[in-house]
Amino acid sequence: MKIGQLARYHLFRNQHVIQFSPIRTGSTVIYNLLRCSLPSKNITKTHTYSRHFSHLPVVATIRHPLDSIASMLQVLSHEPNEKNIRSTVACFKDNGGYDLIQVKNEGNLLLLRYENFVNNYETVFTSFETFFGITISGPQRAELTEKYNLEKAREHAASQGEWSKWDPVTQIHGHHISKFAGRPNYYKEYFTAQQIDLLKNLLGDYLREFHYA
Repeated sequence: MKIGQLARYHLFRNQHVIQFSPIRTGSTVIYNLLRCSLPSKNITKTHTYSRHFSHLPVVATIRHPLDSIASMLQVLSHEPNEKNIRSTVACFKDNGGYDLIQVKNEGNLLLLRYENFVNNYETVFTSFETFFGITISGPQRAELTEKYNLEKAREHAASQGEWSKWDPVTQIHGHHISKFAGRPNYYKEYFTAQQIDLLKNLLGDYLREFHYA
């Protein structure tokens, strides 16, 4: 993190909100809902946590980690063999998975569960209102839901082409939406029983901490 950015976080703390999440946990839609719900704030999207965030409001997302791993493998076009599974789990832990376990109970953090918002953003808007002390009107909720729903995200992702290409405003990548359309617990169809056992062993701490075990 650059010194100038750190200085802004400390000198202008009221202007900043951090959107921190492990990768492939619904963070992009939450980032966009934050941008539009808090237009006067600077929203920083990150997959790693910094101690310099401790005085800033942080909005995080969690998702069943086996769904996250399945999603990561697909967007990178990697086969779900043992080697790729182990390396992807390590990447997941290094990009937010381990950090979130450490800070999940911090008072400055709003934690949103993917399974609760993926098909209905109302819980997100209500959580924003409580956490930030704002009001999001019914028409605004409807407008944002229409603008950032799954089908619109799929269309936007298709326009980007490959995963390496992305929209710098929305941060939606090509191949952002898998063929399973982000459906909760689709890992049961994607992985074999043996692979699921391996993943549950590798991610046991995360599964227990967030009550997915």
